[in-house]
Amino acid sequence: MGFIIALLTIIHPLIAAGWFSGLTEAKYRKVRKSNIANLSKVHGLRDLWNNNIFRILLVVIGTNLGVSIVTLVILPSRVFIPLFLRIFGLQ
Repeated sequence: MGFIIALLTIIHPLIAAGWFSGLTEAKYRKVRKSNIANLSKVHGLRDLWNNNIFRILLVVIGTNLGVSIVTLVILPSRVFIPLFLRIFGLQ
């Protein structure tokens, strides 16, 4: 799901791919009241890893970071540099 939406985020930057990945993850990882209550009782990474809310947020953050990095690499090399070369007649 995130891969398909990631293609659209380059066209429209207000669409975040991480939110769609997070919604998909939330569909499969049901959040319970105990997950919300246990957020204040976290003592280590293992407690966070077993919490469904944290796992969903981890998917959202990871997808958004990945798409941002790829966009910063792809757009300059594939779009902007060839466009500037054509404008200035260097190609």
